[in-house]
Amino acid sequence: MDNGKLRAAEWHHRFMQQTAWTINLRNYLLNRISLKSNPRILEVGCGTCAVLSQIHNENYRKFGIDIDIEFLKFGLTNFNYLHLVHGNGLSLPYPSHIFDLVFCHYLLLWVDNPIRILQEIARVGKPGSKVIILAEPDYGGRIDYPPPLQELGKAQIEGLQLQGADPFIGRKIRELTISAGMTILEHGVLNSQSEMGIDQEFIDSEWQMLENDLSNQLSNKEIQHFKQIDLEAWKHGIRVLFVPIFYLLAEIQGS
Repeated sequence: MDNGKLRAAEWHHRFMQQTAWTINLRNYLLNRISLKSNPRILEVGCGTCAVLSQIHNENYRKFGIDIDIEFLKFGLTNFNYLHLVHGNGLSLPYPSHIFDLVFCHYLLLWVDNPIRILQEIARVGKPGSKVIILAEPDYGGRIDYPPPLQELGKAQIEGLQLQGADPFIGRKIRELTISAGMTILEHGVLNSQSEMGIDQEFIDSEWQMLENDLSNQLSNKEIQHFKQIDLEAWKHGIRVLFVPIFYLLAEIQGS
């Protein structure tokens, strides 16, 4: 992800939009797992702490780790009550078996070795504790309409791959989690963005990200051509945009 093109505050705004997409799922899963009193929870790849700061239970001891120092500086400045560490999820700087819940949110899309991340998550979680993969997209299942925008979807996949991302990670999280030695309790797909409600702020933010993703492969003229088709389709109420976003709840094995 080329963070140099977008300031941490701008990324935080984008991340906050993503947290709105998953808020109902987060609340459902947190209520389901019934954490014990004063639990330690860890977000791997916490970014600017958009998600971690939205978990408001005061009894939770909230920890976060991210590889991006600018994101962490933003989190420390705005949420100084969180326990944040600069580090790599491939080698978490925590003892084994200390967390009651470990989660990530739009993380595995961006990592080179997702199975290693999940193995580390399993290591630092207590036996019997829970792991939540809150959101991982699968652009291979993307649906675009009208038809000219199908090429836009293909271009975004290529753009993500050029940035080192795995645009097909969503379909893989079940297999990866099992391979990391965890037991799956629930696995599914979030509602489409259309069902969540699309507004101008979303469209503007989406195009900010698209222009960033496509800048290395399409000319500005080509990008603006797709953008015009897209905006006209939204204006006339005929735009269909669906990217399946997978989630998973698992349990760390052990007695």
